[in-house]
Amino acid sequence: MSQAEAQASAAHPACNRVAGLARPLTSWESNPAARSKGASMHLERRRIRAPPCGLSPEHRAGAPYSPSHAAAGRCARLPASWSSSGNTPPTSFPTSHARAYRAPMLAASGWSHHGDPQGCSTAAEEGCAGILPSTATAPTPPRIEMRPRKVIATLVFLAAVGACTQPPSAESAQAGTDLGEEEKLWRQRAAQGDAEAQVQLGHMYASGDGVQRNDVVAVRWYRLAADQGSAAGELALGVMHAKGRGVIESQQEAVSWYRKSAMQGNDKAQFNLGLAYALGTGVPKNLQTAADWYKRAADQGNAEAQANLGVMLLDGLGVNVDVDAARVLFQQAAEAGVKEAQMGLGVLLLQGRGLPKDERLAFHWIKKAADQGHSTAQYNAGVMLATGVGVEKDETAAFGYLRRSAASGNVNAKDSLASMYWNGMGVSKDAATAMRWYREAAEEGHPNSQFHMGVAYANAIHVARDDSLALEWMLRSAKQGDAQAQYQIGRIYANGIGVQRDDATAFFWLTLAYRNGEAAAEEALRSIAPWLSPDALDRVQREAASWTAVKENPEQ
Repeated sequence: MSQAEAQASAAHPACNRVAGLARPLTSWESNPAARSKGASMHLERRRIRAPPCGLSPEHRAGAPYSPSHAAAGRCARLPASWSSSGNTPPTSFPTSHARAYRAPMLAASGWSHHGDPQGCSTAAEEGCAGILPSTATAPTPPRIEMRPRKVIATLVFLAAVGACTQPPSAESAQAGTDLGEEEKLWRQRAAQGDAEAQVQLGHMYASGDGVQRNDVVAVRWYRLAADQGSAAGELALGVMHAKGRGVIESQQEAVSWYRKSAMQGNDKAQFNLGLAYALGTGVPKNLQTAADWYKRAADQGNAEAQANLGVMLLDGLGVNVDVDAARVLFQQAAEAGVKEAQMGLGVLLLQGRGLPKDERLAFHWIKKAADQGHSTAQYNAGVMLATGVGVEKDETAAFGYLRRSAASGNVNAKDSLASMYWNGMGVSKDAATAMRWYREAAEEGHPNSQFHMGVAYANAIHVARDDSLALEWMLRSAKQGDAQAQYQIGRIYANGIGVQRDDATAFFWLTLAYRNGEAAAEEALRSIAPWLSPDALDRVQREAASWTAVKENPEQ
């Protein structure tokens, strides 16, 4: 996310741009003042690192850092008790930092030092106490997420099954109707060449409604109707080819039948054809053609097509971005009960895109989608209930929605659920269960959970301490752009914890963390910069400037 986007999302911590990253419920790691007990890294005290003087204004504005920045500010002599191991430390550093840097660098990130708040007490100088976390405060609200591209994919099954499960006829819904007798009536009409009857018999055999399910027989009836030019028969035959029911699966054959039906104006076939072009199934992927077919179906009132076309207009997929048109389509489809559209409309209302911002109405639509089983909407409803956005704060209800979303596979919900177990939000505190959810989300590529796993291995939280695994999890998180993980990796290399001490690598990760908003990295950079040559500093800064985060999970 760019700096501008980050500033925009900060205007409301519970929302983010469409398709942006969802920040899960913050737990003990998310900000310096919200770290829970036992969360600090087990880092050895390193007393040779004295910071140079403060960073200059141009560095704070983003200019490259160099040793010359140490020239400004009031400085004091380096205490004689600070010794070097092969390197000559700087001769002076700011008086304000003289004692603060006697404690390991974790103290700069929000963990407090046990005893003297600025470092070791004089009496205990040679046996500095360990790092303990500061008192936890309320977690920072996560952001709302929306996955518009997933709307398209989700509707594949909707469309395919819908064509195969129509009731045999309106008459069959009447009380006392004997389906065996009705089948005979349909057979008589079908035998006389009635295409409608042939399609209805196909539906009966495809769904097993009133007869024993038999896909081969269903295909036979559908084909008889399709051969007569029945648009419904062509659509149904296309669906059977797409699903491989009663025939060998063939997406190309399915598209061929969809096209015949769509050309006759069948809105379901037009939707399915648009879906095929959107996903590239049976035809080369072409978003512009997909949007065209969606529009034809949407113009006939097809709610699923309205929802998908709304997504494409909102995200500029094959069409020009048109938020107003997307909003209208979402409204129509949402009122028709399409959960994806309800979710999309809720997010637009929450963000105030294309219509006035209305958090309460946003929650209304998001909850409707959540109650229909929409996983992302369940996550968003949980977030809004947990943070009191658009609804009265209710952590117990929030936990319920997040649990359902996590159970359906939403990785952001898994991470947030872990935070709720860890902090006892809406559920009794349960560190073991929290770590189980963190591990599951971490293995699925969630950077926040990966950071937690790194901290867990560093501090033996429900796992055996393992500095190597701690670094491995931290690296996976850091490579995805997590500033806290980047900061901790910088500290690991600066202090040689489980790895060979490497000032250049430490400076690289700390630079990324600082640029990513981790303010504590600034002091750490001051501490390390004097130990690097100008050439090394220049190289590391160029590498950091060209570095790009890579997400492990596209759902993030």
